[in-house]
Order: sequence, then structure tokens, then C-alpha cells
Amino acid sequence: MPVRAADDDEASKLENVANNSLVIAGFFTGGALAIRGGAKAARNSAIGCACLLAVIEGVGIGFQRMMAENTRLDLPPPPPPAESGQTGFPAIA
Repeated sequence: MPVRAADDDEASKLENVANNSLVIAGFFTGGALAIRGGAKAARNSAIGCACLLAVIEGVGIGFQRMMAENTRLDLPPPPPPAESGQTGFPAIA
């Protein structure tokens, strides 16, 4: 899971670093699992696993950004300016 920071730019940089490390881990894992098949099989498996993890991470980031749009809080519009002598609050009877 990527690490979050307060600043959006800093958070996206940390997220990219975390995603790159996951793709590299997939590359080494795919290669290690296919090493018994020879160098060509290990290379092909490493590249295939790295591509698969990159696609999965890209889809995850896309869904995360798509779902974040729904939770964005919008500020209500400011009240109209009060006329002279009125406070804007209802009168207490």
C-alpha cells in the first residue's frame, strides 16, 4: 500500500515510487519462479510478471482516482450580504 503525505505532489511522488518498487518486485519474482526453465524462460516470465503487475497497479490507481471524485466535499455558497441594520439571523419573538 502506498504511503500518503499531506501534500498532493508529495503523495503522488511517494505513490509512484511504491508502484515502481512493486513492478520491480514482480519482475524478480517472475524471473525467480521460472529460473529452472533456463535464462530465456526466466527473462520472459520476469517481463510478463512485471507487465501484469504494472497493469494491475494502473487499474488500481485509476479506480482510486475515479472513486475519490465522488467523495470530494464542496463548500456551500456564501450567504447573500445582509442589508444595513440586519444581522442575517432570524428575529426572535
